[in-house]
Amino acid sequence: MRQASTRTDSALFASLAAKKKLVSAVGVLLCLCLVLFVLVWRPLKPDDLDGEGMARFDPEACASWLLGIQHRTGGFPNAFLSPGQAENDTRNLDVLRTYWAVCSLRLLGALDRLDRDRTAEFVASLQKDDGHFANNPVDDEQNEESAVLSTSAAVLALHELGRLGAMDVEKATEWLLWAQKSAEADLQGLCMLGRALRVLGEADRFNGSRILQRTQDLCLPDGGLGSEGSWVYDGLSDTFWALTGLYENGLWDYVPEEFLDQAGRWVVSLQKEDGSFTQESPVVGLYFALGILDLLDRLDSISVEASTKYAESCQMHPYHVAGISDDLAKYLVGGIADRPQIGQHFPSLLEPGNAYFCLKSLEILGRQRG
Repeated sequence: MRQASTRTDSALFASLAAKKKLVSAVGVLLCLCLVLFVLVWRPLKPDDLDGEGMARFDPEACASWLLGIQHRTGGFPNAFLSPGQAENDTRNLDVLRTYWAVCSLRLLGALDRLDRDRTAEFVASLQKDDGHFANNPVDDEQNEESAVLSTSAAVLALHELGRLGAMDVEKATEWLLWAQKSAEADLQGLCMLGRALRVLGEADRFNGSRILQRTQDLCLPDGGLGSEGSWVYDGLSDTFWALTGLYENGLWDYVPEEFLDQAGRWVVSLQKEDGSFTQESPVVGLYFALGILDLLDRLDSISVEASTKYAESCQMHPYHVAGISDDLAKYLVGGIADRPQIGQHFPSLLEPGNAYFCLKSLEILGRQRG
């Protein structure tokens, strides 16, 4: 009986120990979820960005990071890849991110450090027989909306590189002229299409009426643009590209003053205590908001200091990668995530698009600060 009782007690203790381990594991998991929730969704407070050791934005580190993540084929990725993946995987290479990387290096004064010929070869290799450009090397099937964006980005990237001759200019021009009349395109695509035709010397053949029509169709009562119930980020994106497209194509006078006033007040009302404007892709939303307010001459209505701190704090610094091997850390330090305090936890968020929008935000804020 004593042996049976001992076995029963042992089984009971083992069962209790297993349950204790399970409870501990669940507790750890819940704590991790809470930490991630706080990092990703809690709006930062100004004090969060003033901690000991918090560094200012480092342009040289950003330039070195961008040059370091360029693929051997000349393209830039749409997300962070480990060195082993980056060497052999071309699926994440992206002509839009390549364009943003080129623009970022120009803003940083580091474009001369880029191998322009290799980058231009990558972009030119994406051109198809009809003149349009695929978004990446494995993207054989695109819808029209995506093709408008990728073709416009490719033309603009080659222009930035001084290598328009690397592509078939005539075919690209004809495709873009066809696309502005017949292809499905969102406001960003139409705006970039207009820019592409301008650098191709075809500005007088761009018809901005579609931008004007889309703007009128998407007007909302609060002053933003988009569909009813859409996220704030979507409204900021549509409003930014609409106003930018109208301004760049000489259609500003067609926009009612009351709409511009409403749009300005709406964007100003979105600024949070930490300087951001959206919880979805906040560094991109920051640029859209600042770009709108810059066009409307309303930057004096927001906290420029808070938004500057927010943008600067999206960069990865050496203290973010303490404990990470040097071989991996060199691909992270200087990079730009889509929000502060997140890059070290989700390196995939470090990508050239975030760098471009962060740099453009800092450019606008720097002009305002004088």
